[in-house]
Amino acid sequence: MWGLCVGYLLELQEFMENQFNGLQLSKPLFYQANIGLRFELGADLEIEKSRMEQVYARAHALFDFTHSPTDEVFLVVNAHRYNGREEKYDAITTVFECFVPEINLRENIDHIRLPALYFDETDEEYEDVWTDRYCLRCTVTDIQVHELLDAIANWDMVIEPRVDHECYFVNVNRGTIFHLYDDRGLDIVANRKASLYEVYTKYNEWILNYDRERIHGIFSV
Repeated sequence: MWGLCVGYLLELQEFMENQFNGLQLSKPLFYQANIGLRFELGADLEIEKSRMEQVYARAHALFDFTHSPTDEVFLVVNAHRYNGREEKYDAITTVFECFVPEINLRENIDHIRLPALYFDETDEEYEDVWTDRYCLRCTVTDIQVHELLDAIANWDMVIEPRVDHECYFVNVNRGTIFHLYDDRGLDIVANRKASLYEVYTKYNEWILNYDRERIHGIFSV
């Protein structure tokens, strides 16, 4: 059932082993990494419209600050399937066709089927459980990044468009990984502190207070 890495997925695997000591692209990314930041997006705003506007604005600002348009990235999507419900989790349709406009690029998407990342396959509650991973190597400008980030943030709020998949932006040029996990926050990890120091200082007020002490310990040394 499980496939072998080829093409971009093989390149991704080699990059992760060489640059991140085999760090797994799974949640929670921040707690797996030695160097990282965790940001709060929605804060304590009670009015939904104002809160989501802040979520979008912060996610866009953090992505734009840590990426250049010409940066080369792996766009990695984890789609989790269980109990035979496959049609709901078509990552090709909901992510790549919607947010990667160039058809020729989409023809190069690689796919692998992995053991389920978060489910115990012996649990009787779930059947036919696995994780499909999709990978495309491209430049930032090939992706409608802001629209994709908004769609990820929209999921729990039941706002369209919505994306219910884990999307990771692995930046080959900067040695960083950007992961917006939902409307609450996002993680950015790196293979060296210098890659994140400026974003740590510029957007320090947005750091999640729960992890502030740990993050300060990383970047104050």
